[in-house]
Amino acid sequence: MSMTQTVRPWYRHVWPWALMAPPAASVVFWAVIITTMAGPPDLVVEDYAKVGLTYTEDQSARHAAERLGISANAHVDRDTGAVSVRVDGFDSAPETLRLALVHATQATADHVIELKRNSAGIYRGNTPTRIVGARELRLSPADGSWTITGRLIGPQASVALAPRARNK
Repeated sequence: MSMTQTVRPWYRHVWPWALMAPPAASVVFWAVIITTMAGPPDLVVEDYAKVGLTYTEDQSARHAAERLGISANAHVDRDTGAVSVRVDGFDSAPETLRLALVHATQATADHVIELKRNSAGIYRGNTPTRIVGARELRLSPADGSWTITGRLIGPQASVALAPRARNK
């Protein structure tokens, strides 16, 4: 009398699946955690305040620049990062100004530099790296009492800065 026993393949048994389930679940769990911790892109860089479930923009600094009649022309050397700004509309010009070169979607590509006034009344400063891509330029004093803005797009080197309000 011969007894033949059929052997089932490994994947038909419970034990291999019971041993593989915890490591597989751990991999999925940590993949989800790491993905969600990366966070959303840094898109909001204006003077916004979260009020309830909406964002409202504070344009008081732009209105102050408009009242004072401040405007400027900036020259940016994209290769060396050298920036020079000629500002019009000051009664008494401050010794330093702050210029922010803001990338639209990458906060790590933003630069904030301090511009110092020379004897000719031109403000000069340097960024630590080359300037690649489009940027919004925001010029303001150290106290942030007024702000003027302009867009640096494409290969252009000169930008007019003015206290223009944003379109909604």
